[in-house]
Amino acid sequence: MTIRSPQPPRVRAAALAAMVLPAVLAAATVGCDVVPIADPSVPDEASLGTTSLPFDSAVSLFRLASGVERSDRVVIHDDREWAAQWEIVARGRLPRIDRPLVDFTRQMVLFASMGARATSGYTIAISSIDTTGGALRATVTQTAPGARCATTPFVTRPIAAVVVPRRSGDVTWIERTAVADCAP
Repeated sequence: MTIRSPQPPRVRAAALAAMVLPAVLAAATVGCDVVPIADPSVPDEASLGTTSLPFDSAVSLFRLASGVERSDRVVIHDDREWAAQWEIVARGRLPRIDRPLVDFTRQMVLFASMGARATSGYTIAISSIDTTGGALRATVTQTAPGARCATTPFVTRPIAAVVVPRRSGDVTWIERTAVADCAP
């Protein structure tokens, strides 16, 4: 005696995929920025306008998901340089976030980027500034996820930026690396 399923195997597989796939995708993208693809019902950048935020708030929005593709260390001395760097940082983001205002007559920006990483869990920080002896030394700490850390297959582009008092001379970048130890 043969018992037949009311649906052929391909139909059952498609129905199962239709039920399971949305849940899997939702779980995989928790905490991720998802940007819709060219949907005519979504307003364009011009109609959304721009948003102005304080320096730390604006930078924190891009801390893990910037538009910066490569690893770099930059000292920014004027608004023209800052505008060009912010254009790269905020690339593709809607609504548009204005670059934070910096008084370049008294300040400068130290900027560090980690470049693109294939998963979540990576961070970069300008962890200390030292001016002992008149020289400016900025310590940059890059952190990678440890073996016990849960990550998602979401490309991250970590950045860090700080405003410091303006000064002449070179900045020495001191590089540190760390691995996050995620508790089980």
